[in-house]
Amino acid sequence: MKGYKTDVARAAADYLLDSAQKPDHQAAVLAFDDYIEVPVPLQQIKNSIPYKLLLRNIVPRGNTDLFGAWQAAISTLRILDNTWDRRVVLITDGLMNRGMTNPVKFRQQVESIWRTEKIATTCISMGEDWNIDLLNELASVGGGSLHFIDTVSQAEQALHEAFHSNSGVIACNLRVELEPLNSAHISQVNGVVTHLEAGNTATFPIANQLLTNVEEQFILRLEFPPLISNQATDLLRCALVYETPTSAKTQRTADKFLHIFGEASGSSYGPAIVHQGIICTAHAILSRELFKQALDAYLDKNPELGTALLEQAKIALQSTPTTPRGYQSNVTMQERRIRDLERFQGHVPLEYIKQKYIEELSHRDVIWDKLCQLFDRLLTSSDNVHFARELTELFKWSNRMIDNYKLLLPIPFDNSNAEYLQDKNHLSKRKRFLSMEAFWLSVMANHVSKMLDEQKELVQWQTENSRDQSSIIAILAGACFGLERTRQGTQEEIRELMESYLESKYAIILAHG
Repeated sequence: MKGYKTDVARAAADYLLDSAQKPDHQAAVLAFDDYIEVPVPLQQIKNSIPYKLLLRNIVPRGNTDLFGAWQAAISTLRILDNTWDRRVVLITDGLMNRGMTNPVKFRQQVESIWRTEKIATTCISMGEDWNIDLLNELASVGGGSLHFIDTVSQAEQALHEAFHSNSGVIACNLRVELEPLNSAHISQVNGVVTHLEAGNTATFPIANQLLTNVEEQFILRLEFPPLISNQATDLLRCALVYETPTSAKTQRTADKFLHIFGEASGSSYGPAIVHQGIICTAHAILSRELFKQALDAYLDKNPELGTALLEQAKIALQSTPTTPRGYQSNVTMQERRIRDLERFQGHVPLEYIKQKYIEELSHRDVIWDKLCQLFDRLLTSSDNVHFARELTELFKWSNRMIDNYKLLLPIPFDNSNAEYLQDKNHLSKRKRFLSMEAFWLSVMANHVSKMLDEQKELVQWQTENSRDQSSIIAILAGACFGLERTRQGTQEEIRELMESYLESKYAIILAHG
């Protein structure tokens, strides 16, 4: 990488170092081209300034040993155990011309590491001369995400999203600030009649949480008198406002302006006011929605419907009259995704969809999948718990383990919540937390009592030890208390998850009471 690419890569590294200045964070920076260096070894960054200055001395030299750099990063992260969210972030153009250059082998290695060690690989690319096929495959099979950057601000945003893709939340309380300009006015917002005249400013909510790879739609009706040919004007100023999920600090994006030109028209009905980019965006949104419905159909084992919906998604793109230059990348990416499924000729493997297109599934599916993995880990870990002889001890142990596994939780939280149980200045919150605990203890007690009355047989774990149903219920009930306490979902949602998990894994039906 040379020129501005190096500057953008340094900005990304700077942001990473700043983000690692927390007790529960560690970071390392590797520099690579013909050679691989580790200017910043893996550590908690207490003061990022000296390391930023050190990175300024790194200059581009020659070729790119991308696979070797990735291997070195994996070796570095193996120092940490699997309770950490371990992630390699490759900032590269994806052009391999040094060392091992076989893309198939690279993909296989990334997939294997993610499957066996849960070390994710995220790819961040710059410029126009990048290997999209390789980087997309690495991110897809490696449990990571793919980002494209061209400026310093984009680099910071990409790094933020990369390390929050596992949590799902990249912004909270997202809203948009709107101001019509000149002769324009807003008459509708998301289907609701609104009267916002030119020169006035108003803020409208978009989402409580902005989730990784989940699109949010905001639709407004902007009215303005038609422009004469070649006339130019600004119609709208807008900016996004949100709080960061980790620090709750309010952020505001730069102002964006809707600038239009009056188009010449041969029609006697007046000048054309529909921009080709708007038409292209509408077709792309329709195609993505049909693509998602096709995925759902394949997952429901209905390949005929899936294939028909996939064909409709393809037609939605092909029927776009013109694709302006600035919209071509989104259309091309959607075309690639459609071709990717078409090659299976209607027989798309379910695991392939879940691995590569997990972001297309509903957010609840993503959250539940991660929480079920956490249940698996807790039940396996409890084999080594010898002190807990009573069910209440297992319950409390499992609840405490949720704090130990906080980096694996889909939705981030801070440890200050745990202090409410002891802090007399937070009596209302302490009461609410005790109420949560009582609910999950009652779930445990009710089911165990009913189970003993019916004299159900013991179930065997898929491990060396066996554990009766009472212990399983106690561990999961304690975990669910921890999940509700850390706001991974509502009480109803978490209980539904627990019931589904027990029924599918152990054929246990929870007793309601």
